[in-house]
Amino acid sequence: ELFDLVFADAWPGKYSELDEILSLIKVGGFYIIDDMSAQPNWPVGHQGNVDRLTKYLERRTDFNLTKMNWSTGIIIAAKKE
Repeated sequence: ELFDLVFADAWPGKYSELDEILSLIKVGGFYIIDDMSAQPNWPVGHQGNVDRLTKYLERRTDFNLTKMNWSTGIIIAAKKE
C-alpha cells in the first residue's frame, strides 16, 4: 500500500528504515519530519544525524524539499512524478 502522507515523528522512518518509508509514498505525496533545528536537549552527536539526513534528502532527485525554520524545524518533501 502507498501513502499520501507520512509524518515521521520518531527514529524509525527518519533515521532508520528511511528508504523503505520513502518508497511507500505515492507520487504527489508528502514526507514530513520535525525536530530538524538544534535542540538544547539533544544528546551529544545528534546534530550529525540531522545534518546527514538533511543532506541525504537534498541529494534525492525523486523529492522536492522545503526546509522551514519554524517551531522545531520542519522538512516537507513532496514526491515528484
